[in-house]
Amino acid sequence: MWFNVLELEAQNQRRKLDTMVAGVRPVLDYIDMEVAQLDDTPPHLDTIINRCKATWENFKSFNHDATISVVTHTLVVVWSHYPFIDL
Repeated sequence: MWFNVLELEAQNQRRKLDTMVAGVRPVLDYIDMEVAQLDDTPPHLDTIINRCKATWENFKSFNHDATISVVTHTLVVVWSHYPFIDL
């Protein structure tokens, strides 16, 4: 009897995990494409969590690089209009 309750609880938790993964995966794919998986096994929770962490780090790095590019471009444009100003 208690085994059935545990089995139902495990199935319920797996459904919740699958729902979470289904909602998170499109966002992750939009930000950082997934590496191809060799088999058709469903992803483990650790895999999704690690992918979320890696995607967040990649996103922060991209934003940092974009900020540096924008600031550099802005300074070059200002310097091109005002060449005698020491930036």
